[in-house]
Amino acid sequence: MTITASPNLLRILRFSLVLTAFSTARGADDSEMPKVDPGRLVLEAASAKIRAERMEFEKSSGAVHGLMRPADSVEWDFRVDRPGWYQVIVHYALAADPLKGEGSWKAVVGDQSRLGPIHATGTGDRYLPQVLFDPIELDTGKQQLKLSILSREAGVPELKIRKVEIVRAREPGRQ
Repeated sequence: MTITASPNLLRILRFSLVLTAFSTARGADDSEMPKVDPGRLVLEAASAKIRAERMEFEKSSGAVHGLMRPADSVEWDFRVDRPGWYQVIVHYALAADPLKGEGSWKAVVGDQSRLGPIHATGTGDRYLPQVLFDPIELDTGKQQLKLSILSREAGVPELKIRKVEIVRAREPGRQ
């Protein structure tokens, strides 16, 4: 059986096939593109400024590690595109807790500071997130986060910091 079609119908069919091929190819490209989350900033250890004598960046683990004392800090410059409330989350590893639960993280951004507990994560290679208490309010533009510890002791040996996330949060007091 042979089907014959008018020249106009053939043009329409060819055009339809071209559109289908174009939209399929474009869809594949779009799905492979990384999605950017404007409500999440990730500050990697590799981009940190280390203000400590006994801490350094270790490329193999992708973490800042060493002895962190209360006078030491790890700092990041970053830019905020959407103003609002953000939660600070520290991803760290600590085999043993020499402070016995009495140490705290201290994150300072501008005139705001937030605290969160430091606990052992089980091993020096087990990184866990620690959410610091209460979100911070950030305006658009350039910001700096300074991360340090509070303790009565001399410091925390073999502490590893892989990254800090700044994640969009609800305004305090709102459901």
